[in-house]
Amino acid sequence: MATKNELVVVPTVASLSSDIRKLTTLLAALSDSLREAIIAGKALIALKAQLKKENIRCYGKTTLAFELGLAIRNAQNYMHLAKHEAT
Repeated sequence: MATKNELVVVPTVASLSSDIRKLTTLLAALSDSLREAIIAGKALIALKAQLKKENIRCYGKTTLAFELGLAIRNAQNYMHLAKHEAT
């Protein structure tokens, strides 16, 4: 409840609609980002398996992350997302 000398802003239908549009656009972008992270994780898992299959050990985690232009922790997160996609 507003007290004396307080400014009360009542949102309009237009401002609420605008806020909802912005939020749904943001949520769609986040959903797309998550989908892309899962795809990247699957590719990283496949790459890891291929390197193991071909017995290529010259790529350490740091070298591989540098070659891919990606932080090790991000790569681990992407693979985690891919492994737990169903949840």
